[in-house]
Amino acid sequence: KSSGMLAFFDKNGNIKTSNESFRKFHSLTESDTEKLQITSLFKDRLGSRENTFLEYINRSLAGEEIHTEIWYKNNDRLRLLEISLHPNLDTDGTTGSVIFNSTDITERVQLEARILEVIHKERKKIGISLHDDLGHDLLAVAIKSRLIADKLKPVSKEISVEVNEIETAIKNAMNEVRRLSHGLIPYKNHGLEFKEM
Repeated sequence: KSSGMLAFFDKNGNIKTSNESFRKFHSLTESDTEKLQITSLFKDRLGSRENTFLEYINRSLAGEEIHTEIWYKNNDRLRLLEISLHPNLDTDGTTGSVIFNSTDITERVQLEARILEVIHKERKKIGISLHDDLGHDLLAVAIKSRLIADKLKPVSKEISVEVNEIETAIKNAMNEVRRLSHGLIPYKNHGLEFKEM
């Protein structure tokens, strides 16, 4: 009993037993799997990766543990399968059989992609807010500081210098806000020409 799809095939690739999840995914009955070749379930369903997958089967029959992901065409829908092939060694050290374990991870990967999309949108929103709102507010304060410093020059040069230092600190903060906002907004061109991007 497992939510994963399990099958056990011999050194000739014949499926000896499988669990309900495996049979359900491949639309098989228990009697359908008798003398069924594991490779027949993947024929014409893997596209360009079919030969690679057949190589994985052969390597597992040679004793190698295999862990991979493949796109599998199932009833005109693409499914992403996480597959592990675990060879079982006989007493003489040769591979007598292989345990095939797979999980359909399509929904999980799609959910991860949606989560990343939401994160991207939120980062972009925060970055734009930092750049456009806070950045502009800091610019206004810097300009106001410059004007005050200019007005204070005839009254007190020392106070005027201190206000200029405040203006410099504000400009440094503006540069930091700009740097942070650009880091939060992906896909900036970073000074590259269109062709280079």
